[in-house]
Amino acid sequence: MDRLFPSRVIVRAGAGAGKTTALIKEVLIRAKSFREHHGRWPGILLTTFTRKATQEIRDRLLQSPDVLANSDLSEFISSSRLKISTIHGTLKAFIDQYG
Repeated sequence: MDRLFPSRVIVRAGAGAGKTTALIKEVLIRAKSFREHHGRWPGILLTTFTRKATQEIRDRLLQSPDVLANSDLSEFISSSRLKISTIHGTLKAFIDQYG
């Protein structure tokens, strides 16, 4: 495991505390930093509890000023390198692949 890029981050906080904003900022920082160091986009799995939250995160990522100014970053967000899913969707994909 690369110390600069830990394999997982867990964000826990109450409603309205800014979790979504923090997640979006973290994804963009890590993705850009990883690409600078490794020359490719990272694989990121971001899990949420609801489909509504997954769509909100994707929409807010695509509306981010960093993304709007950088078409490569926009392609990363729309690619299979960034997976945004519910916990149930993640587990189903795992079972489909390995079960």
